[in-house]
Amino acid sequence: MKLISITITVLTIVLIVQLFYLFQSKDGGKVIRINIEAIALKGNIMNEPSQRFISIYLPKGYENSAIEYPTVYFLHGFRGSDELFNSDFKKELDEAIEKKLIPPLIFIAPNSSTKFGGSFYTNSDIAGKWADYIALDVVKYIDENYRTIKNRNSRIISGHSMGGNGALKIAMLFPNVFGSVYALSPSILYWSEELISTHEAFIKISEAKNFKEIESDLYAAGFLAMGSTYSPKLNYPPFYCQMPFSKINNKMVIDSSVYNIWEAQFPLQMIKYNIASLKSLNGIGFDWGNNDEFKHLPVTCKLLDKELSKFGILHSAIEYEGKHSDKLTGKESRMINGLIPFIKENIK
Repeated sequence: MKLISITITVLTIVLIVQLFYLFQSKDGGKVIRINIEAIALKGNIMNEPSQRFISIYLPKGYENSAIEYPTVYFLHGFRGSDELFNSDFKKELDEAIEKKLIPPLIFIAPNSSTKFGGSFYTNSDIAGKWADYIALDVVKYIDENYRTIKNRNSRIISGHSMGGNGALKIAMLFPNVFGSVYALSPSILYWSEELISTHEAFIKISEAKNFKEIESDLYAAGFLAMGSTYSPKLNYPPFYCQMPFSKINNKMVIDSSVYNIWEAQFPLQMIKYNIASLKSLNGIGFDWGNNDEFKHLPVTCKLLDKELSKFGILHSAIEYEGKHSDKLTGKESRMINGLIPFIKENIK
């Protein structure tokens, strides 16, 4: 009798678990993770893998419908990955669709991690063409393999931090691919605060003999990630890229040519060369926390707001109470109060 009781208890637990996953699947969307070959990254000299993971949220009912869906592409931040669909992130998408705050859609998060921690979504002759990878390779793959509305007006590009930087950049460069852009706490928009010649990270890079010596320094790794795509240089070990600021004879020196190359890649500087592209977009939005621990971010986001206004480019700019990553999901999150209303307003 004891054995029968244990067996029944085990079967009951199994049944409960099965019912939990059945109702979880029934009540919300599904997240899958795939691997694709990125043509834009093949053969890069830095040997960054061209095989890339992509995490995809498919809305409830996708498998049983013939509907074509709008898409949102979300770019992760520095040292991040495509695996951003934690329980809150998925739940907020499920609830927004269920409450008809947004239409059922496909939400795509491509992996853009590199040896140094990030690509800054920039095309590089050495490290790979990361903007092309997103706008051409990923979009092409998704359109060919999933039921999407194949139109710029039904595609939004978004991202957080480095991903916000990349979203703004790619929207300017590929307005024929994406119809709207929303950046959450976009970083490294222009020179300011931490981006100065005397920052300790630039000194560490000048003195380092290998990446191991500085990989624990977030800024040093970030500056190298920028250099690997902004100012790569072969036969320039140990990092095969140039910095705008270097220590020479115990003195920090500005390399004006590299400085200008970096500046040209900053989204704020790109605006004046891409006015027509920006004005063609259905929507432009971004936000930032007033207490962001990366001090350059509130300063440069306000500059971005002013620069867009100067050229008569319609946009929304929202400063919220908070830090860099503490309101991505959850109650009062930027997902709920920022991205989701933006999707509702701008997706076609």
